[in-house]
This record gives sequence, structure tokens and C-alpha cells, in this order.
Amino acid sequence: MKIKKQLVLLFLLSLIMGSAFGQKNQDLAKHVLIKVSPLALVELETVVFQAGAEYFFNDSLSWQGEIGLNSGVFGADAGRDQNQDFSFIRFRTEVKWYLPKSYVAAEAFFLTKDFDRQNDFFFNGEESIGYTLGNINFFSTGAMAKIGTQRFISKRTLFDKYIGLGFRVNHNQVTPLEGITTGADGPSPILTDQYRYEGWSFSPNLTIGFKIGILTGKR
Repeated sequence: MKIKKQLVLLFLLSLIMGSAFGQKNQDLAKHVLIKVSPLALVELETVVFQAGAEYFFNDSLSWQGEIGLNSGVFGADAGRDQNQDFSFIRFRTEVKWYLPKSYVAAEAFFLTKDFDRQNDFFFNGEESIGYTLGNINFFSTGAMAKIGTQRFISKRTLFDKYIGLGFRVNHNQVTPLEGITTGADGPSPILTDQYRYEGWSFSPNLTIGFKIGILTGKR
């Protein structure tokens, strides 16, 4: 937790320092940026390919949309550790308002995960149930406020860094397939505990990251 706080503070510091180089959007009205999210490739559960586009209505307002997919959506083998046959889809949409040295944004998102999980358990509201193989169907949606800066690092390449805070609403469904037992228990690491309860839940959501943008068309 201490390391995470230090990373957040370092990111905020770099955001403030970077804003000194910011401009509104450097005359990008009616232009489109193609955006990619490199950090999606190193997500803990599966490799995600995430890309999108940002369209500038004028010097102060833009809309950005993104989609993230993993290879499991297309039937390829995907998974990690206890998970297999992992299918992942995520959509993000946001409106960005540009200030003289930074931008603020409002984002909404949703994602779905469908995968088989080995050797785990869940609580169905009455008792704890273990399984050697089970199917997880997980859905999450939410919204957040973000602040960031973006500037060109070359003639057509742009670097966008941001931090955001909001909320998310989750729904999880577990279908045991093999080796079903009752009264199971075990360690509850943060990343997997969300799959050990059925039904709806609410949680805060923090995001920190960066994107690479490529300018299309003539400038």
C-alpha cells in the first residue's frame, strides 16, 4: 500500500510538471488522433489489445472512445495462472475539456469477463462452495473524473498521461463445473476476491496510465 501511494504521488508530481508544457490542443480542431494503451498489454489476468480514437470538436472540447479485447474473444487460447479460456471485452468513452495547461475529463466504461477457473471457491449467500473447475461470468460498469496532460513528442506522435477517480458497480456469477464441495475456504488475495462472491457489489475505482496518440490527416 505504501508503494502504491508513492507511485500516485510521483505520478501527480509528473502531471503538474508536465502541465507547464501543455497547450489547449495545439490547433487540433476537426482532427482525429488514433490512440493505443500500452499498459493494457501487461494487465495481470490476460493480455489486452486496447485502442481507440479522439475527435476534436474545437480547441477546447473532444470526445474519445476505446475498445479493449483479448485473443480469447476470437476463440484463441488465453488465460493465466488459475484461469483458462479467458474472454475479455472493455469499452471506454469520455468527454475531455482542455484548459490552458491540462485537461479534465468525464469517463464511463463497462467490461465483461468470461473464463474458466481452477481450484477455487465462492460464497453464494448461504454457504461457501469449492470447485476444481468453475465458470466465471463477471461484469463491471462505472464512471470517473480524470485530469491529465497531453502534448506532442514528435510531429505526429502525442503522449497522454492521466489519473482518475470514480466508482464501479460489479456483478459476478459463478457456475461450478467439476469437483464441487461445500465449506471450502482459502486465502483471499485482492485480485481474486471479487470472483468469490455472487451478485452485485460497489467499489471505488482509481486509474493511472498513459496513451500514445498518432495524428491522422493534415495538420
